[in-house]
Amino acid sequence: MRKKLLALMMVVLLFLPGGSAESPEAVDGTLRVYLLSLGNIGTIDFTLDGVYTVNGSDSFRLDRGVTFTLAQANGTIYLISGGLTIQMGQSFRLTRTQAEAGESNGAYLSKTERDTLYCGDFEIRAGANGLEIILIIDIEEYLYGVVPYEMSDSFPLEALKAQAVAARTYAYRSKISSAGDAYDVVDTTQDQVFKGYDPSFTNAIQAVDETRGVMGTYKGEYVMCWYSASNGGQTLLPQYIWGGDGDYGYVDIRDDPYDLENPQSVVKTLIIATDGAQLDERLRAIFLPQLSEQLAAMGYSGEEGDIQIVRVLRAEALDPLYEGTRMYTRLRFSLEVASRIPAAENTAGVPPESSPAPSPSATPASALDLFSSFFHTGNATATAAVPTPTASPVPSPAATVAPASGEQWVTVPQELTADVMVYSQLKEDFDMAINGGDYELVSVIQESDAIRIEMRRFGHGVGMSQRGAQWMAAQYGMAYTDILRFYYPGMELVTVTWAETALNAIEPLPLAPEPTQVPLPALESGEAYARVNLSSRNSTLNVRAEPHTDAAIVGTLAHGWRLIVVKTLDGWAQIRTADLSGYVSLDYIQFE
Repeated sequence: MRKKLLALMMVVLLFLPGGSAESPEAVDGTLRVYLLSLGNIGTIDFTLDGVYTVNGSDSFRLDRGVTFTLAQANGTIYLISGGLTIQMGQSFRLTRTQAEAGESNGAYLSKTERDTLYCGDFEIRAGANGLEIILIIDIEEYLYGVVPYEMSDSFPLEALKAQAVAARTYAYRSKISSAGDAYDVVDTTQDQVFKGYDPSFTNAIQAVDETRGVMGTYKGEYVMCWYSASNGGQTLLPQYIWGGDGDYGYVDIRDDPYDLENPQSVVKTLIIATDGAQLDERLRAIFLPQLSEQLAAMGYSGEEGDIQIVRVLRAEALDPLYEGTRMYTRLRFSLEVASRIPAAENTAGVPPESSPAPSPSATPASALDLFSSFFHTGNATATAAVPTPTASPVPSPAATVAPASGEQWVTVPQELTADVMVYSQLKEDFDMAINGGDYELVSVIQESDAIRIEMRRFGHGVGMSQRGAQWMAAQYGMAYTDILRFYYPGMELVTVTWAETALNAIEPLPLAPEPTQVPLPALESGEAYARVNLSSRNSTLNVRAEPHTDAAIVGTLAHGWRLIVVKTLDGWAQIRTADLSGYVSLDYIQFE
């Protein structure tokens, strides 16, 4: 049935700048978002910036400006407001009604990360670990609360548009696949970060509006548009991260010069001196047991105290976790080593004269840089290449080094090698970790007197790199369709028309006299007068017990009401009136 419906809905058009195919039928665009970020909560405060009904009944209405608390006890939900407590059962629904054009229509929740508007209906349930809240919201309004947090509102508009299309497609694909579940997505990085509507994020809102209904398809199905912060210079296939055998022909493994060029892409670096005397003791501890075994097999002393690492000649990355990727699991170091020979054993074959150990010399960089043309100090675009490792140099005759107390150190004529495991040693022991999972890419850059190891990739690396998209738009002027074509080369675009969500019209209550404010007391030293300044005259400003959005609401102030600012701190104002004191956001007051 689903395939039949999709076939009716979609007319597929290959990527064309500025356009996509139109869907002939209106599509249901409501999304159920489980507010997982709230955690296990026993209580939460709602402040309504719209008129809501309970379970769709006009006889149980909650008007704009009403503040109430929801609490759970023994599997039952209670609504508490103005000294009144109402038992709501094990679950209920708050349903929005129609608002006047231009008016806000949603609710503010006390324990969300930001003081933003949640524009939709709410399903409230008594869960095993506290209240469970599911927001039912139109996808386009949902994206207003996703795009500026998954990216930044300061990103170029075309990058934000690409993010809007990817996020919209991900959400709709999740809606299709979770039709029989209690919700479609959660509001954390488990799906997409959602933090509500903030009208100040004008660029993200414009990006959503200008791509309204645009989504990606592959072989007639909506795709899962994965994305991550930075892919480290190479994209990855989804089956390498999540397994499975799905048809993911719309993505591939490819080098990403744009992510690499972006100086804000995450990179961690380890500098290893080639002079053995300066070698990091952590590396020495990894090398010595491996060298001991090799030297003993060659007839030298295998005692670690009899081994001196003279010079680190080079390093190469080996054994990628997946074919075609730079997710190397092993670094192999080629080393010049000296072994101590007691005087009693110093017989023929060792020259009687002493000569110092060879000092480190400059080593060509290009031969061992596994994709050196990307990892450079400049910002030019380059194409990645993996050069063939150079052959080991022919060993020079053994030389004695640093005699002391009748002992001699002889340079071993053969190069020896020692390995460092990338994900279990380098990543964990040398503070090179970027991710919790083993997703990082590894590169080796040979410098004149050091070897530089770099690890990159923040996130899983599948699909779009947000840092890459930022750089493509900002530095190369690429359109959102170009960005999407690069990261999802097999994806096609379609534009759907969303079915209108019909909100119930409800008759307004008879107007009650507007409350009047009690005159303010006189100012004390250091205080100042201010007024509440809200986007809607019908809205109210929450006054909280402490200066953060998780704090309890101790009262509200109407638009235009005067207050006294005692002091300001970190975006909040400590305020008082004749009958109220607490904290309000500085964003919603204007000093006189």
